[in-house]
Amino acid sequence: MRLAVPPETQAGDLLLATVTARLSSRGRISPQGGWRRVRETSNVGGPALTQAVYYKFADASDPGRLQTWHFSSAAGAAGGVLAFGGVDPDAPIQAASGKYSANSRYITAAPLVTVEPDSLVAIREAEN
Repeated sequence: MRLAVPPETQAGDLLLATVTARLSSRGRISPQGGWRRVRETSNVGGPALTQAVYYKFADASDPGRLQTWHFSSAAGAAGGVLAFGGVDPDAPIQAASGKYSANSRYITAAPLVTVEPDSLVAIREAEN
């Protein structure tokens, strides 16, 4: 699967990518080089659904560029890339949350508490 980096992205912006695929809990989502995984959540005991969140800081070549994601097996998938400016490069992600429920169609976020003032909370959910 290929996802486009927003064309208005500036070098140094935080790129946050979410990829959701119809993969079992043993399935794997792999990004092209340079991306760091924040978390991966899989639904077990029900419909196959895996969601992974990754980040990286943009360089001058990233705006509008297509990023490639690979799956351990053929899978229907969806995803997107968001860009955020002004993010602290030493602590870009301060917390991450997610959960799965057996025999559920949804991956939802577990409770999350921010500790820094003016924190941004980005929520990405998936439905099978």
